[in-house]
Amino acid sequence: MLLTYFKHHDEITSSKFNGYAQKVSLIPLNIQCYTYLQMFVLKQLVNLNEPVVLIGDATGTCVSSLPEPFRGMDPLIYTFIVKSRKVGGVPLPIAEMISNDHSHSTIAFFLHSYFSQ
Repeated sequence: MLLTYFKHHDEITSSKFNGYAQKVSLIPLNIQCYTYLQMFVLKQLVNLNEPVVLIGDATGTCVSSLPEPFRGMDPLIYTFIVKSRKVGGVPLPIAEMISNDHSHSTIAFFLHSYFSQ
């Protein structure tokens, strides 16, 4: 459903993509990262009318523990990857999020923010 929405949302302007970190929140810690090129690649894959698989994974082993007052709320790095037969099934990273809030709503908000660009 999200990929279908993205396919019909045609306008991407580079003014929204000045760097890699797109949205930053401190409480809860939430850093959303992606570039214009990552969005462009995904859009091109979706427009090919071939199946595109979205894969999400989270790990905490790459992130240091946070200092006070955030101790005990260790962040995870969420990585989102797409795979398509059009690129030989090679996984392509399209976005990352670093967050210490691991709720369903935080992940859903990130995906909504990403696909509504």
